[in-house]
Amino acid sequence: SALAFEGRLYLFGGWDGQGYRSDVLMYDPTLDTWQERSPMPTARAFSSAAEAGGVIYVIGGYNGSQPLDTNEVYSPTRDNKDNAPWEATQALPQGRYDMGITSVADLIYLIGGTGEEGETLQPLEYSPTTQTWQSFNMPLPDRWVGMGLISSGPNLYMVGGQVQGLYTGL
Repeated sequence: SALAFEGRLYLFGGWDGQGYRSDVLMYDPTLDTWQERSPMPTARAFSSAAEAGGVIYVIGGYNGSQPLDTNEVYSPTRDNKDNAPWEATQALPQGRYDMGITSVADLIYLIGGTGEEGETLQPLEYSPTTQTWQSFNMPLPDRWVGMGLISSGPNLYMVGGQVQGLYTGL
């Protein structure tokens, strides 16, 4: 996962060709430097990250054997030797990875992705305030994965990715 947050770029986990990673890296463009930060509690790739309420949520992913329902919160301001910057919060209703994610007004939206074989993945909205997930209705092509998801005002826009295994021009 990658996320721009407060003028810096954060990278979370990934696959290095041999194993799933829990590394966290931060790029500071004003100093043109990369810095290692506290690792994630869960090693994974293909997760998604979004900001809400001044913290970063790293959600879902794949650990080499299964889609993850993990939802972990990273507080960059607490990432020092005296504090623990990571905490777990309400898990996804079902594991998924390679999904689109964005936030609007401190609500997090997840759309698409890959879950267990044959599983239907509903679009989800997460409220950090109440720590609850709920599905919402949205006309979607079946099995849309790897799309970009962004918000502009109250609207969500999905672009690219694959629908039923074929790259899309949507």
